[in-house]
Amino acid sequence: MKILAEFINLANIIFAVILVAFVLMLIGFHFYTEIKALLNKRLENKIKNLLDGDEKSRSRISKIRSLYTVRGIRVLHNLSKNLDDPQAELLREALSTEKFSKYIRANLTFKKQAIAILTTKLIGDLKLNEFTPEVLSNLKKWEDHSETQQIGLLALILNNRERELTELLSYEGFRLAISFRATKELMEAFPGNKKEFFKELLSRKCDTYIYRACMHCIGNENISELAPQVMEFLSSENLNVRISATRALGALKYVPAKEKLQELLHHSEWELSCAIVEALAEISPDECYDIILPYVFHKEWWVRYRTAETLASLPFTEKLREDVEKSGDNYAKEIVFYMLERKQLGRGANG
Repeated sequence: MKILAEFINLANIIFAVILVAFVLMLIGFHFYTEIKALLNKRLENKIKNLLDGDEKSRSRISKIRSLYTVRGIRVLHNLSKNLDDPQAELLREALSTEKFSKYIRANLTFKKQAIAILTTKLIGDLKLNEFTPEVLSNLKKWEDHSETQQIGLLALILNNRERELTELLSYEGFRLAISFRATKELMEAFPGNKKEFFKELLSRKCDTYIYRACMHCIGNENISELAPQVMEFLSSENLNVRISATRALGALKYVPAKEKLQELLHHSEWELSCAIVEALAEISPDECYDIILPYVFHKEWWVRYRTAETLASLPFTEKLREDVEKSGDNYAKEIVFYMLERKQLGRGANG
């Protein structure tokens, strides 16, 4: 028993020592984080003060030794996000030295991917155009890495590198490693002539995410000149591409697409049927009622739901009630009455 008690005491002592060491480690980590944040803030304030000064003052920015470290790149990245365009231009000029350019290129060609990614973020933030070849090289070097691809493409987009982007995105050996949502956000961020950019991409062989993202933007931003080109994608073999084209044409209210959409509605997958019903209501709200009414009785629940929602938004409320009542379809009646009630409640909430 005595040996067991001594063993338990020893175990308790060891546990206490480990616990104290863990607490000390946490305290040390906290202080390290605080000190690091303080040093970063101090460096950021120093750059800000020099940036607000005269030309001679700004010329001293590129001579700050701590800028030529990973910490310096992080500080510049965080600072650049809070600068307006004139301030960003001044900072770009201050950093346009041979020494800083050499350091940036070294980071981009460095074997550590994390440093290259961080540096690429800065290139996008400050619109440092001269490093486009290195960014393109890394996109090919780490082609399967989603973060590298997303940050690299964003840098090219923010720098308005339309020609390089078009060539890259239509290059046979290039494969997207990012999600559709990320692709869509990248296309939305393009600052140049979107009409010409999207027109060129839609005319080339690209990943389906590129087509869909372009068409999403075309519809959202009402680039009506590209509607005929979008309409061609209604014949795509890819279902999601056809859905994206349908939604874009609906958003554009492109009347010439009406006949083709009606034709597709009669023999399409249920996912596409949902999109077509909504698009037809956008294109011709006064003439689509009889065309889309049958789809409120569709065997697929989602088609009934979307059709009922669309019909409830049209100015045929009483007719819709009567037609659904006459049908004897309780499922259709339930979903239509629910949509009409929801519409009425929405009106009440809006006063």
